[in-house]
Amino acid sequence: MSFTSWLRSYASARPAGGNSRHSCKQRHSRRRRATLLHLEALEDRALLAQFQVSSLLDDGSAGTLRAAITQANSTAGADEIVFDAGVSGTITLASGQLMISDPLTISGPGADQLAVSGNHASRVFEISNGVTASLSGLTIEKGNAGRGGGVYVATGTLVNGVLTGS
Repeated sequence: MSFTSWLRSYASARPAGGNSRHSCKQRHSRRRRATLLHLEALEDRALLAQFQVSSLLDDGSAGTLRAAITQANSTAGADEIVFDAGVSGTITLASGQLMISDPLTISGPGADQLAVSGNHASRVFEISNGVTASLSGLTIEKGNAGRGGGVYVATGTLVNGVLTGS
């Protein structure tokens, strides 16, 4: 049923109602006002895209944290990265820092279960200008850079980060 058909059937199904003291024109006008609909434009809404990590490797292949971040960066809007059950241990970065250039939430299994290590060779995460990132449920360790060895936040925002000095 189209919207117009539904509206006509809705209007015709409503009781005429009214009081006999009112003229036919007044009853019609009152009934017509009651059946008008008001449409209002809403803001754009988008769902978070979710990416899965299933591997501790850092080669950029499917299922790695590096691949998930690359996908999230190329998907407009806020995204989330989660880890498959059983993924625990240390992700040792072999290809340099992980760049976050789009709003992102990374939800690890627990800071005592998963670490991301710069292996004393690179920074671990860099968050681009104006970007908000939330890192939770993981430990960031062994980063090495002139500024922000674990996480470098240009002018963005970091929420829920856990850093260690080891």
